[in-house]
Amino acid sequence: MRGAGKCPNCGKMVAKEMVFCPYCGEKMPAVTVDEEETPGDDTEDVTLREEDASLFEEEAVKGDAARSQEAAEEEA
Repeated sequence: MRGAGKCPNCGKMVAKEMVFCPYCGEKMPAVTVDEEETPGDDTEDVTLREEDASLFEEEAVKGDAARSQEAAEEEA
């Protein structure tokens, strides 16, 4: 797959723009980009990567809260 790399933890293919693996949550290594592929300034890419990270963290927190609530309901 073009524009993707393997996750160092689970080995699944992950888009190179992702900061975290969507399968296992492992932080992806920084990717170097050839000038041919990225014309112009890549500041926008950095902003998107930070947004991806914050979204992933928000989803992880929501998932933890949902699992905690499910566990509490099972105990009751």
